[in-house]
Amino acid sequence: READGNPSCLKSTYCKFTSPVKPGTNITIQLKGRKKQSMLMHLFFEVLNDEGGRAIKNGYACLHDNIT
Repeated sequence: READGNPSCLKSTYCKFTSPVKPGTNITIQLKGRKKQSMLMHLFFEVLNDEGGRAIKNGYACLHDNIT
């Protein structure tokens, strides 16, 4: 839903992997916050594995909203 699905809008990303995700299982991505700053959107997220364990913490993605 972010950046209209355009991967070229992704400027940077960061996260810490904290537990495994088995191939073929479901994950849940939780958006924890967002902050607009000039032409950038900062997103903060976590990812849960199918057992409810936190697979990714301190997730961060920076999107540029003016791709030419």
